[in-house]
Amino acid sequence: MKISFSSVLFVFMIVFIISSSGDKKMVGEAKHCFQTWTCEGERKCKDKCTAEYKGDGRCDDIVSPYVPPQCNCYYPC
Repeated sequence: MKISFSSVLFVFMIVFIISSSGDKKMVGEAKHCFQTWTCEGERKCKDKCTAEYKGDGRCDDIVSPYVPPQCNCYYPC
């Protein structure tokens, strides 16, 4: 059985088109949201984020001298 070059090229094009359309979100995929506020300590940040948003809160590791550290709370929307 002889396979022509154009047949192989056609198959590769179809596979490429199908695989490149993978940027669509899957049904039921969780979306993540976030809130920020002035950090009053790592423990308070984590506790407030968990209590209010059921998320994961962390204070900034690197801060500017002019801006107070922020608590970043990431949670499922």
